[in-house]
Amino acid sequence: MSSFGDASDPGPDLATPVGLVASGELVVEIGLREPWERVARAFAALAGRRVAGKAVLDVAPAEIERV
Repeated sequence: MSSFGDASDPGPDLATPVGLVASGELVVEIGLREPWERVARAFAALAGRRVAGKAVLDVAPAEIERV
């Protein structure tokens, strides 16, 4: 894996953790899932240590306006 400063090609860096998750060697616990619009609520839950595991914020794809 390369440094966090190399964002030009994230594929190889992501292949390792994705492979570990796929094989069951790495288990990722999601303790909170919220839409991006509730980021403040998610942060408060994390800061208040009310989340066991990771917090995931769902981001809706941007709508593209056709000209």
